[in-house]
Formats: sequence, structure tokens, C-alpha cells
Amino acid sequence: RFGAEIDFGKLEEGLTERHTPDAGIVSLLYPSRYYLGEGVDPDHDVLEGRIQPYSAYFPADLDEPAPMVVLLHSLSCSYTQYPVYTPNLITQISEPNDAVVLMPQARGPGHWYKREAELDVFEAWRDLEGRIDVDRSRVTLGGYSMGGFGACVLAAQCPDLFGRGFSVVGPPTEDPLEGLTGGLLRSPPSVTTTLFGGDGGGRLLNVFTERPSSALEIAENLRHVPMLVWSGLGDPVVPVISPDNYARRLKRHGYRHQFDVFPAETHLSFGIRDRWTGIPEFVARTKVIRNPRRVTYRHLPKLDHPEVDLVHDGAYWISDIATSEDRNSGLVDAISYADGYAPPEVGQFTEYGREPRRHLSRGVQWETPPIDARTAPENRLAIRLEGVESVTVWVEEAGLDVDDEVTLEVESDGPATLTLATTFGSHDLEVPAGEVTTKVMLGDAGAASGAVA
Repeated sequence: RFGAEIDFGKLEEGLTERHTPDAGIVSLLYPSRYYLGEGVDPDHDVLEGRIQPYSAYFPADLDEPAPMVVLLHSLSCSYTQYPVYTPNLITQISEPNDAVVLMPQARGPGHWYKREAELDVFEAWRDLEGRIDVDRSRVTLGGYSMGGFGACVLAAQCPDLFGRGFSVVGPPTEDPLEGLTGGLLRSPPSVTTTLFGGDGGGRLLNVFTERPSSALEIAENLRHVPMLVWSGLGDPVVPVISPDNYARRLKRHGYRHQFDVFPAETHLSFGIRDRWTGIPEFVARTKVIRNPRRVTYRHLPKLDHPEVDLVHDGAYWISDIATSEDRNSGLVDAISYADGYAPPEVGQFTEYGREPRRHLSRGVQWETPPIDARTAPENRLAIRLEGVESVTVWVEEAGLDVDDEVTLEVESDGPATLTLATTFGSHDLEVPAGEVTTKVMLGDAGAASGAVA
């Protein structure tokens, strides 16, 4: 028997009452601005309709603007994964930090956070911001297994949106052989794009997309996004050597990270135990860097999806990177000396921990360099280009004075167009291959246009 009390007086007055929970887990819907089709695409395991679901967790004492943790689901799972299987993970990263947790559907169970899946993450984020005020300076990205892969990739593609990232038993590559070999080898297409994936779906299972992607290729972009990586020594699905290769890649770049290896854990045991000591503390220190004095960004055209307005061609004050046609990727490494500059002192650490279980931690940490190591402030920009046809630098965001003469030091492995953008216009400079130094005045519109000899 079912029933409900009806207040006919309220009906007559036309009152509307809503009983949406204001704390805890809430399932929500949003309307996508993109029409991708109707229903479910069984060949690609994609939910194509305009109306898409996601989950959110609101802490008991929500104080807006609130920090946010974006939690990406695993392969063969959905936006309900964490509320059902690891509720402690949600509460432990939310309640102590007063953070809202966003758990997107990603348009299906296994699209590896590209195209429709990546689009869904940001559309769900947009919808959530229509409901509460999110503090964009305190946003963390994380996930379990495939969700951990998504955290590594999206943080590298959009490093100016996330302050920190964490991956629990996440592979650094969609192709397992590529992860195991640190990017040296890849599985034959008969495996990744015929039997277990590819355009139209795999003959046996849908595990891989038509073009398996890799977080290893764009790890350089994480200069200002510290990463936490957990791995189980007994993990048969994502063997420890795979995330170890990812940690080694970050170490090679001198980037901050912590790689924790748990001898007694496997791929699923972290979720079964649902104990996460260390992750909430890591999340608590999140701070999104907006306009750093050094920007490193690698553009990988194969990761772009312009049909849904997803183009990853820059971050911070670097944008519109166009990779040369004969190259697979284009790298920009730029330093603004507006406030002086000294690279951080890079140190390595090894520690032993007991919580949530015994583990070995190793990684890279930064220390502030001595004051006398910092160069004097100059209105100077140094930029290195590899495989880049053109790029835009937003001069004022880099801290440079557009009313004064700007010194440009450019090193490029080929001819390139360097666009200097300001609030009052943009100026194109044609730079040759090699190393050149020039001085430009940007205050006079159009004065900087031309070639650099």
C-alpha cells in the first residue's frame, strides 16, 4: 500500500515544494548542449541522449564557494560506483575539507575520458555550478582504475583547471603493453582495435577505444599539478610496473609527485577495504595555479575533438598551439622574468607508512630556492618551441609590461609564428629556426608585427 497526505490548500494557492536533499549523495540530470544521437550506442557503449545523469555529494556544512573534487569512475562502472562501493572515499575527501564531490557518468562505462566522455565531465561541472558556487581555485581531480587514468590525462590536458590529481590503481595508458614498457611498445591492432575495441566495437569485448591514448605523452604539462599515485604490488590488472613507469616519467621532468606501493593490495582490495588515509590530506592542500611564471605544454593533436569543441592547445598564458604537420606533437616551454625567476630546488624522498596499510612512498618534492638564486625582474620572455608552427602568448597574463620594451628570446627547431596578444590587440612575429633575441614595443598597436631576423 502506498499513500501520501495532500494539502489541498497549498494546491489551491499554487505552491511548489521541493524535497531535494541538501546534504549527502544526490543524483542529478543535466541537458547537454550537443546532440550526439538518441539512446545507447551498443557498439561503443555510449549514452547519446541530451539528458545525462551524474552524482554529487554535498557535505553536511556546505560553505560556498566550496572546494570540489571531481571523481572519475572505473571501467564498466558508472556515476553510482563510489556511492555504492566506496562510500567512505566520498565522505573522507568531502567532510574534512568541506568539499563537494562531482561524479560524472562520462557518457558510459568505458570511453576512457575522451570525446563524449571528456565532454560529459565538463558539462556536468557546468551544471553543478548552476546549483552551487564552486571555488575554482580549489579543484582536485581523481579516480580509481580507468578513473585514475582519466585523472592523469585530464589534469595534463587542462592543468590550469586542477590544483592536484590522484590515481588509485590507475594505468597511465589505455594500452596495457604501452604502460608496461613506458611507451616503448604497443599492443598489435588485432588486440586493441579488433578483438577488444576499435571503431564499431571489439569482436569479443569493448575495452579500448579506436585510438588508445596515453598520459605518458603529455606528462610534461603537469609542472604545476602535484600527483598522488597508489598501486598494489599484487595487482594483476594494472601491474605495479605500469604506474611505476608513470612515476618515473614525472621524476624525469622533476615534477612533484608521490608514488605509494602497497605490498598487500591488489586491484580491487583498496575499494573493498574502503580506507583512504593520505588522500583526504592530499586533497586538503589543493591550490589551482593560474598564471605561473613558467609554462610547459605539449599539444597532441590526436587528443583533440573539435567536433565537440575540445581542443587542448595550451594552458595558463599560452594558447592556440598549432603543431607542425610533420610532427606528432608540439611543445612550448616559456619563462616570464617579470618577477625574476629561479627554478625550484628539486629533491627526492623515500618514506614508509602504515596507514591505510603498510606501504612504501617515494617521489619528488620542491623547495623554495634561495633568494639570491632568483634573477632580477626583467621585462623579458624566453620561449622554446619544438614541432610548433604557431603559438599565442598572452603578454599581460605572463606579468609583462606592455607599455615598456619587451625582450624576447626564442629558440625553435623550425620557422614559427609567435603571436603576442594583449588586451588591446595582437601582434604576429615570424621567427626562424634556431635561437634569436629581439626587443619589441607592444604599446603601439601593430608595431611588433613582422619578422625577426
